Amino acid sequence: MNIITRFAPSPSGSLHIGGARTALFNFLYAKAKGGTFKIRIENTDSKRESEESIQNILQSLEWLGVNTDQEIVYQNKNFDKHVKVSKLLLKKKLAYKCYLDNDEISILQKKKRENNSKIESIWRNKVESDHPKNKDYVVRLKVPENETIVINDLIQGTIKVQSKEIDDFIILRSDKTPTFLLSSAVDDIEMNITDVLRGDDHLTNTFRQYYIYKFLKPDLPNFSHIPLIHNELGKKLSKRDNVTSIEDLRSQGYLKEAVVNYLLRLGWSNKNKEFFTLNEAKKIFDLRAIGKSPAMIDEKKMISLNSHYMKSLPINKIFALLIKEIEKNDFKLDKDKKDKIFILLKPLIERANNIIDLFKLSIFIYNNDEKIIGKENIEIITNSSSYKDNIIKGLIKCEWKKEILDEFFKNFVKEQRISFGLIGKPLRLILTKRLTSPSITFVMEVMGKKEVIKRLKDIW
Repeated sequence: MNIITRFAPSPSGSLHIGGARTALFNFLYAKAKGGTFKIRIENTDSKRESEESIQNILQSLEWLGVNTDQEIVYQNKNFDKHVKVSKLLLKKKLAYKCYLDNDEISILQKKKRENNSKIESIWRNKVESDHPKNKDYVVRLKVPENETIVINDLIQGTIKVQSKEIDDFIILRSDKTPTFLLSSAVDDIEMNITDVLRGDDHLTNTFRQYYIYKFLKPDLPNFSHIPLIHNELGKKLSKRDNVTSIEDLRSQGYLKEAVVNYLLRLGWSNKNKEFFTLNEAKKIFDLRAIGKSPAMIDEKKMISLNSHYMKSLPINKIFALLIKEIEKNDFKLDKDKKDKIFILLKPLIERANNIIDLFKLSIFIYNNDEKIIGKENIEIITNSSSYKDNIIKGLIKCEWKKEILDEFFKNFVKEQRISFGLIGKPLRLILTKRLTSPSITFVMEVMGKKEVIKRLKDIW
């Protein structure tokens, strides 16, 4: 049987990292089994959804490399099908019209809380002739009584629930719009989904939808529920946390290779191996390797993974990403500046954890407008200013090669009986606006004699 999975986000915001992981797991499970992965946008809630959110989700998935094998399904286009199914269930007496008003529902909900019982509508077994006319109603699914529902969850194991614990839930609202529970199940059947893989916060929904699947199609899909992601305090990840979406990670300069690797390792393992490419994961992904406990966000691990990929990916790729980031920040680069960036790139990468770090570390090459801030830094420059003239005079006479510049500074500090740090620190601050950098003479060689002398004269 061809495995068919789906990712079905609700477009009410950016792609959450929990949703991204769910999408990734669905994608990899399908690929590992030689199956098909589909995307469905569950855009039936016009009050919450937005086109911007849809585009953000799709762009984030594309950036991760999680691409659908078929045309994207938009749930709102199946509206009529969902309503048709609700009418079919009514006709088959598998659902009923419920005329309970808000006050009556409140009483039943209170009773449910007090007695730990299900909501029982008086309209469950009423015949059509007893129904009021010209009164709004909802359609509720008639959940069978005294049955044991068994879900053989591929992650959680066998889970049993008694049908008496499940309310007759609404499948069609009073405005005659279908609910998520109905639409999602109907679309799964329509799309021939064989495996429903989603967060374990949907477990209660699975037991409700069980009967929709059962009433409409003899073969139920396989269900797998992934434990949620928790923050470093052990609580469910929320918008208050530092990083909650793929957009957040991208804006902070994380590489997609690192993000995919990180998401994959959030709750999944394979022989304690740390680093995985997407293509590697496609071959070996196994649901049985997903843990049953919530995965924990570890920002240090994310930084470590990104640092690894910064150093291990082809330098041309990192260069292209850096240039894109620079140009995104409205800096114009000519060929000379691009060449200088490339020459200095490798030692800069050694000091960077992400593309934003790299952008900040390289900015001195093409922009001298950045101010030197901090009282201590100003003092470093001021305290060394007595050496300025002799250094500039000596540099003007130097042949502009790193080894010649090294020899010049070696002789200079020897003659002045000072440590190199006394002049090395102000040189770094003036030329790079930072106290740490690649070899300062290497930086000087790359920047060029004219630019170095100009900056020293302007600032020192």
